[in-house]
Formats: sequence, structure tokens, C-alpha cells
Amino acid sequence: MDYKAIDELKSEITDLVRDGKFIGISQFGISGNIIGAGFKPYWTGKYDSKIDKLELNILNRNGRIIPFAFNNIVGYEKSPKDLNSEDDSSKKYLEIHVFSPSKARDKEPYDKIRLEL
Repeated sequence: MDYKAIDELKSEITDLVRDGKFIGISQFGISGNIIGAGFKPYWTGKYDSKIDKLELNILNRNGRIIPFAFNNIVGYEKSPKDLNSEDDSSKKYLEIHVFSPSKARDKEPYDKIRLEL
């Protein structure tokens, strides 16, 4: 992932926070409205190739804030349609690729975590 892709991902996440979109992470049983996001490093440099940490704050139905963190993000994919469109014809998702040291020798050395929007 190059610095332009990092900035695009940060922009997508920031837009989701600004709109207060509903988000679900079915692999971990988490769902609710996204109310905050934090990035490390905050500023993207020209030679950056990953996001060290992304923390999302999710407000669930009970009014509880659930912090959820991703470490070592090396890529992402989004659904073919624009994430911010109001068309509900298909499920929208954002798939985060998190580097996993245990899979370092595999063809795909990352875990895929799907955020359903």
C-alpha cells in the first residue's frame, strides 16, 4: 500500500465517521454507529507503506462505546459501489487487510476483516 492508498482509506473512514454510518464487524460480533476514528501515524509520509494502528469507536444499541483497533493495516478493498451513496441495492463493505506475522510465508500474509456498512 502506498501513501496515496493510505490517504484514500483515511478519507473513507473519516467520511463514515462524519456521517455516523452504521457498521458491523460480524467476525467479532460488533455492530453500531461509528462515532470516532484515530490513526497512527496521523500524518502520512511519502515513504509510508502501512497504517500502524486504526482505532474505531462504535456506539452500540445499548449506548455503550466499543473501541476496536486494527494493527498493521497493509491494504484494503471496498465494495464496487461508492460507500457514501444511499443506494441499498447491494451490501456495501470495506475489507481491511491486517498483516499477520503467523502468515508471513503464505501467499497472502494478511487477515481480512470485513466491515459491513
